[in-house]
Amino acid sequence: MPDALQTIDEVSTPAKAELAGVQTPDQLEQFRIRYLGSNGEVKNLMQLLKSAPADQKKLVGQRCELPEG
Repeated sequence: MPDALQTIDEVSTPAKAELAGVQTPDQLEQFRIRYLGSNGEVKNLMQLLKSAPADQKKLVGQRCELPEG
């Protein structure tokens, strides 16, 4: 299994770049569906908690949280 923290970074880096490029409501909705929807990337990342080593679970949970703002 790849490192859970690395996997989170591999999703969050392009997501942040994509969000920065959103210019229309339609683009924002597509972003929301892709990352926050019921089958979105964030939900998939939360599945990492099940398989993360015990010493990484807290960090994995914190990285999977949505940023405020």
